[in-house]
Amino acid sequence: MGKLTKWIILFIFILFCFWGINKLFYEEIADGRYTVEKKDISKVDNTYYIKLNQYKLKLPNKYYKKIENSSNDYNISYSYNTLFKKGEISYLEKYGASYRGN
Repeated sequence: MGKLTKWIILFIFILFCFWGINKLFYEEIADGRYTVEKKDISKVDNTYYIKLNQYKLKLPNKYYKKIENSSNDYNISYSYNTLFKKGEISYLEKYGASYRGN
């Protein structure tokens, strides 16, 4: 192998290590029951953000439409990267909406 190939392999290995460290130590993935209302949501440049716990998470439009004006409980799944200070909601449903009973 030439020197250039070794440097490329070393570079790729270092990037892989940084990605792994980021995934293991800086990314938080959580889901749970949270009380949310429209006042918790802000809009910046046609993008909605919601304050959940201490994190500001990106809220996709399809989930924004599900949130009611009054305070309600929702099942929410999200991921947040503390290194890059970015997060996004991956699932939102009103608590009890999926329950159908017997």
